[in-house]
Amino acid sequence: MWGESRVFEDIIKEDIRYTWPAKYYTHLSRFLKYFPKSQLKIIIFEKFIKNIHKNLKEICHFLEINPGFKFNPNKFVQNPSKMPISTSLQKLNRKYFELNRREPFIIQTLRVGGRALINSINHAFYKSREFPQMKNSEKRYLKDYFSDEIIKLEELINEDLSIWRNF
Repeated sequence: MWGESRVFEDIIKEDIRYTWPAKYYTHLSRFLKYFPKSQLKIIIFEKFIKNIHKNLKEICHFLEINPGFKFNPNKFVQNPSKMPISTSLQKLNRKYFELNRREPFIIQTLRVGGRALINSINHAFYKSREFPQMKNSEKRYLKDYFSDEIIKLEELINEDLSIWRNF
């Protein structure tokens, strides 16, 4: 993330910003304090992509819109992740092209353009590096870290999430 230079294992153990968003039970529980479960459509991505058309129809039905709509999944915009070539460029981007809403609009515009240019150089113009494989110790840590969350979420939504426990 933005020129991160720490190793993955240190990041997941030391920085909650990276793991907190994936605490789905915790977040869903907060929503359920304010909204009935019947007003939420919970979709597990890994299951969604196995049968996109069926799931899109279910979403249409849930939203009470025409389930006969013909979706074309080939037209979906995709945003694949790429490993930056240079962490130095990522750090430069973070340091000099971070937006500051207090600056004049023209300066903000130049920062956005500069950030986009650095990102395109660091991700698109050159062949991106491959993401490194996760180590077994990192997998074990994450399995332990998320174990209770997954079990509680399974109970809450009454759905088997072994796909997450057995990654």
